[in-house]
Amino acid sequence: NFIAPVIGYTGLIQTHIISCEMAGIFTIITCLVFIKKVFNKKRFGELALIVILTAVINAGMLVPFIDYMDEPVKINLGTTYKDGIQHNGAFWAQLFEIFTSVSGYCNSKSVGIPGEMPITTGIAIIAGGIFFAYEWYMGRIDKKWRKTGIFCFLTGCMAFFMSTVYFPWDRIQKMAAIFAKVITSFQFPWRFLTIASVFLTVTTIIAVKCELENEKIKIKAFSIVIVFLAIMQSSWLISGALNSDKERVLWAYEEQSLDTEFLVGGEYLPGIDYNSEHYGTQFSYGSDNISYLELSRNKNIITFSYNNSTDESGYVATSIVYYNGYKTVNKDTGSQLGTYSIDGYLFVEIPPQSSGTYTIRFVQPWYWKVSYIISFLGAAVLTIAIVRSSKLRILKGKTWETNSLSE
Repeated sequence: NFIAPVIGYTGLIQTHIISCEMAGIFTIITCLVFIKKVFNKKRFGELALIVILTAVINAGMLVPFIDYMDEPVKINLGTTYKDGIQHNGAFWAQLFEIFTSVSGYCNSKSVGIPGEMPITTGIAIIAGGIFFAYEWYMGRIDKKWRKTGIFCFLTGCMAFFMSTVYFPWDRIQKMAAIFAKVITSFQFPWRFLTIASVFLTVTTIIAVKCELENEKIKIKAFSIVIVFLAIMQSSWLISGALNSDKERVLWAYEEQSLDTEFLVGGEYLPGIDYNSEHYGTQFSYGSDNISYLELSRNKNIITFSYNNSTDESGYVATSIVYYNGYKTVNKDTGSQLGTYSIDGYLFVEIPPQSSGTYTIRFVQPWYWKVSYIISFLGAAVLTIAIVRSSKLRILKGKTWETNSLSE
């Protein structure tokens, strides 16, 4: 039972930190609602295993992330969302769209329908939620699944509402500083459509499972409708992606851009005084009082030689975005030159009356490397668990077939 949650949470951690924050909030809410089930001896052990194994598998990402959490960061998004995020929410019409564009801007309020991105959970999931509501109203939801189904339905509807321009985000944000900090980090309310999709999918499954025991013909017809809607909408989206004339359906970074903020769009940068004047450019040069020669460059690794015959200190300026961890080392002697940041770029301190050949590179702390090994071991444990689970299912299937034949 722990395999699917571990894979799911790992996917979130490795791809989108804001989604982790949102998923964490709703995970805690779910655990509080089902607190008695959480502290069931067997289930609590499984939940603890999910937490531990997820942390172990993602140690290689979490350790460096935590290491840099105290570093100053410049958010370069054009807005800090201090005035609120509510205006970035979706309208009702957008949530129920069937045919959408494949890509577009995230703030459709300012760009209009032709330039907006898809902002919907998908009509199939919405239909599933409506079907559950109907079955609930008719009293056809099995008692065993009723509490879970109702909770998931109401939570999914709440997340659905939270993604709109009608949810009072701005009013809540003004209530307390902690609310403002959390809410502004969400940036766009429509991110909660991901949460809504998960809960409404569960409600759809419960409705189908309960109805399957009563009216098989009706449920088969409904299942066909759901599958048809899902295939139709996804096919439209995939077709739009494959036939798009935009160049950014698939993104490939040029090698010369890998040492600049261009790699991440310049949205989140280390340091509070970053100067984006040289955005997307690549350079390295020495101060006027030294002779400088760049010998080789491989992404963010630069080898250079210099000669400073004066009694004054000099510097080497590079286009590398400065992070704590860069070192400038002489390969032969192991001696190091100091590195520091000016306007967010990496500078190397050149002492007076000195010369030599040095290499600038990022050097990972030893405990980062240990965390990679831990992640590898965790992934190996998960892989073994998946293989064993698959074998057990195959064996169970063969046992069922044998019993059926014998009967």
